[in-house]
Amino acid sequence: MESEEAVEEVMRQFGFSPDWGFVEESPLEQLGEYFSPWTDLVLELDDIRDEPGTYIREIVSQLPLLDDKRLTSKAELQLAHTLLSCLGQSYVHEEPSHPCASIPPSLAVPWVNISKSLGIPPIIVHSTISLNNWRKTDPEGPFSLPNLTTLYSLESSRDLEVFFLVPLLVELASVPAVKAILTLQALSSLCPVPWPLLPPLLASISRAVGEMRHQLALLPTGCEPTLFYHRLRPLLSGWKDNPALPQGMLYEGVSTSPCHYSGGSAAQSAALQLLDAGLGVEHHDMEGEFLADMRKHYMPPNQSGLIERVLAGPSLSSVCRASPLEEVREGFSSCLEELVSFRTDHLVLVARYRRRPSQCHRRRQVHPWSQGNQPAGGQALAGPGDWGHPSGHLPQEDQGGHQEGRQR
Repeated sequence: MESEEAVEEVMRQFGFSPDWGFVEESPLEQLGEYFSPWTDLVLELDDIRDEPGTYIREIVSQLPLLDDKRLTSKAELQLAHTLLSCLGQSYVHEEPSHPCASIPPSLAVPWVNISKSLGIPPIIVHSTISLNNWRKTDPEGPFSLPNLTTLYSLESSRDLEVFFLVPLLVELASVPAVKAILTLQALSSLCPVPWPLLPPLLASISRAVGEMRHQLALLPTGCEPTLFYHRLRPLLSGWKDNPALPQGMLYEGVSTSPCHYSGGSAAQSAALQLLDAGLGVEHHDMEGEFLADMRKHYMPPNQSGLIERVLAGPSLSSVCRASPLEEVREGFSSCLEELVSFRTDHLVLVARYRRRPSQCHRRRQVHPWSQGNQPAGGQALAGPGDWGHPSGHLPQEDQGGHQEGRQR
């Protein structure tokens, strides 16, 4: 069919795999001997923290300034970004109560250059720390949480691995929904609209969102909320709207002016924004501005480009609500109901991973590897999938802030 060819062309244009979406099917695991100073140091981070008298900042400062131009493929750039993100976050937040406000040239220069090549900022982001940072422990086993591990991380706990892997599984579960949205938009452009073809596609979206809920529910099985809040969360903070880093971050050897970048966020996942765009869910005021900022500045260009493509396409809300078939109207409503349920599940996890631990343990030491008090606010992780909106609230989860009937 002409619509199928159109959908395939859109997916090719934006690098969206019909089976894997934006998840990297075979992530690169090694960069080669020349870049071993980066790789080796990431693998040694735990040992450095455990060894009295040794400091990550001191060792990172002694790294050689490697030539990032030797990285020639996208896979190499993605892996390099993951490694440098692990080193950069560990360097800045070695003492969470006293984060470092500058990054040395040996780390800053390649991190900025590589980030520019990928179209993402030099800070930890969803696309490289989750989507391109996994492997199966048993290559012949299933693609499931018990059989997955990260390639590299800021520290070796299973809790942090699970925190990075669950968003990967959620995004992979969304792939059938995204394909259905693209197909529905293609069919909606036909005259007349082939209405009987729409209900199965809408049902596919509902099933996919249900699977996303199932994968999201796995987070508490492997990532303990109190441990995450006090030990892991400080490592992942950003340097925008962060009271502990009011001037932002200076990337030495790159610029004389500090930069301000947000910590990670669920809004950096194209999956959620594609669902909102396809189903006509709008966000306004601070929520809308935050989502637009995540899309424009923190997603790879092909991912943000697909979202913009869906936003510019036919409004499925208007099309489905105007359908003469009750099955279409009910199917679309079911999609919205399932999406609201996903957001409700997400908010429950936020309450477990941020709000309750923070309220119960405000005076506790935040990091077992350093002395000092808990850093105040800033871009610390807000909870599963949302790594740092300053309000501690998931903008895309505000059920009162969306409108289902977008008019384009």
